[in-house]
Amino acid sequence: MIEYNKERIMSGLSDYEKIMELAQKIDVSVDIEFQKLFNKYYQVNPKSKEWLSNFYKLFQKAKANNYDFETVLNMFYKKMKRVELSFCSKMIHTINPKNPVVDQYILWKMGFNPKESLRGKPERAIIIYNDICKQYDTHMSDEAVVDVLKKFDNDFSDYTAIENIKKLDFIFWSDRESRIHSVFEYEKALQ
Repeated sequence: MIEYNKERIMSGLSDYEKIMELAQKIDVSVDIEFQKLFNKYYQVNPKSKEWLSNFYKLFQKAKANNYDFETVLNMFYKKMKRVELSFCSKMIHTINPKNPVVDQYILWKMGFNPKESLRGKPERAIIIYNDICKQYDTHMSDEAVVDVLKKFDNDFSDYTAIENIKKLDFIFWSDRESRIHSVFEYEKALQ
């Protein structure tokens, strides 16, 4: 069975739940308390005040218009000339939790080199994001994944409403030091 660190996961669940609840109710472009919580939880270290302001303005606009990842990534790139694969995925996940969060740990777990994947052009980031979405889709019904999701629901029974894709994100994040670095290797390791 895929293992995970319960204490690490528990430490993030309540903040995650607050973020998801608040994001639906408030204007994220002006709510400083939400921004502080989101920044702390997702380790958003703004490059500048302009970066932060543009990020949350786009966040609110994406929320209001139900933008997808590609739209958000391209809009942010056009405005700031930066490819923000990770932060745009966190924004999109918060708007629609069926979408994956992508960060250096998920990139590693999905078989990508984080340093190479987080640089470049928007087109490359979109290809990587879409590939990660496909990997989640492909593996969501694998026996090992189904088993670990059941274990997660048993261990964190107050949080069963969280989307399975985020539960896996918690699991991968909690096990970030593991030498097994891709979903495919999890499967091989379990055989």
